Amino acid sequence: MKQVKLISAFICLVIYFLVGETRGYAKATTITSGVQWESTKSTISQKVRAFNTLRVNLNNPYTTVQLGISEPFNQKAIVTSLAKARTSERHQVVGAVNASFFHMSSGNPMYLVATGNKLTYLGTGAGNSSSYMYKPAAFGMTADKKAIIDTMKLDINIEHQNQSFKIDTYNTTRGTNQTVLYTKSYGYSVTNTNSTGYEVVVSKLPKNVDHELTFGETVSGVVTAIRPYGQSKSSGIPKDGFVLSAHGTAINSLKKMKIGDGVSITMNKEAKWKNANFIMASGPLLVQNGKTNMTISAESSRATSRTARTAVAVDKTGKQVFLVTVDVKKGSSAGMTLKEFADYLVKMGAYKAINLDGGGSTTMAARIPGNQYATLVNAPSGGSQRAVSTILEVVSTAPTGVVHTLSASPQAKGNFLVGGSTAFTLKGLDAYNNPVAVAQATYSVKGGIGVIQNAKFVARKAGTGTVTVKAGKGTATIPITVESAVTKLTSSLSFLLST
Repeated sequence: MKQVKLISAFICLVIYFLVGETRGYAKATTITSGVQWESTKSTISQKVRAFNTLRVNLNNPYTTVQLGISEPFNQKAIVTSLAKARTSERHQVVGAVNASFFHMSSGNPMYLVATGNKLTYLGTGAGNSSSYMYKPAAFGMTADKKAIIDTMKLDINIEHQNQSFKIDTYNTTRGTNQTVLYTKSYGYSVTNTNSTGYEVVVSKLPKNVDHELTFGETVSGVVTAIRPYGQSKSSGIPKDGFVLSAHGTAINSLKKMKIGDGVSITMNKEAKWKNANFIMASGPLLVQNGKTNMTISAESSRATSRTARTAVAVDKTGKQVFLVTVDVKKGSSAGMTLKEFADYLVKMGAYKAINLDGGGSTTMAARIPGNQYATLVNAPSGGSQRAVSTILEVVSTAPTGVVHTLSASPQAKGNFLVGGSTAFTLKGLDAYNNPVAVAQATYSVKGGIGVIQNAKFVARKAGTGTVTVKAGKGTATIPITVESAVTKLTSSLSFLLST
């Protein structure tokens, strides 16, 4: 027997060093039908990591994932507060994580956010190879409840005197032979471009292009300024319009424009995003086609830092969604690099995954059965929740039903003396773990220790027994001990003498 144990231990040790992962603490809780919360501690590459995961089955008719936006969108709030504020009848936010990257100073999302067919915020476009959005990507949900993680390119069309051309990108550094659109969500008052380009300022638009346009809608403005090639001072970005900035071969289209000319702009989604209820741009992509494949330089500091991370992942069908966090906390969780996080997501079944804001923003909330609202379940690295601009929320739209699960506890604690009494605190949950008020309940006593009077237990005889409470389809049983005054006094004297 001793040899068998030694051999087993040796095999486990070999597996540990080959695979580099062992699972320690793990807890799984069904939050509602179609949603499970898992809290796990695993040792990976000899480092302990604390994970929290919300597994969401979109095949469930009452379960979906939605985008929660602070109102107004630049008014930040902590994840649990946003989840609570967005909870209502048949819209129970049972879980949530932080979502978009955002500007700490303004509270504005850093990248594109769209709801329905309307642009909520334009944000910035693609960056360099060390940028989270080197290859712009997004997460969204379609009208038929299918999750999408994919690349994303905004289709921006400019029209001038019946001639149209496409914008290459927006609110980012201008590249060779590119035409770039600059708006106020760029975050600067000017374009910050060099003199080797040509710029046209278009003002007097009837709508704000950053957050008022409907996809496919065309709005027109007027050319109010032109910055010619060779001028060092970059153009100011108007509040009621935009700047077109071109370099190299792309200059030709702008050179045809003159002050006073009308210029129109139209923004549209790519075909693969047409049916999306919402789009939330983020990055980088971590998993593609079931394999670790990141759209960021693996050597960049953003990728190699071992910190708290948040991600959303989907399976191949788009019907299983995973919201995942890993904490960084001294002594209990080491955090992860982006590649380590991507590898972990692949192992848990991700077909595609995208990185969300992390570090001090990493937060997960879950509605533990018995609670009315989602509460904090991870350990934010800053010691408390950071206010954020958006969340991804897991929503149960199930109607509130009858009591299915009942819990009961006596309001008076400890043993009872003959003649003593207590009422009971009752909490009910329906079949979807929605809290239900317990309006009517029936009580019964076993053990001959007392009776029920006006929903209260009244002790009549020393001994042990139970009180059983029934409401709807739920039943709860509470053990009760009744002592005589003499027994209680003797017990108290014995205690005093022993001390």
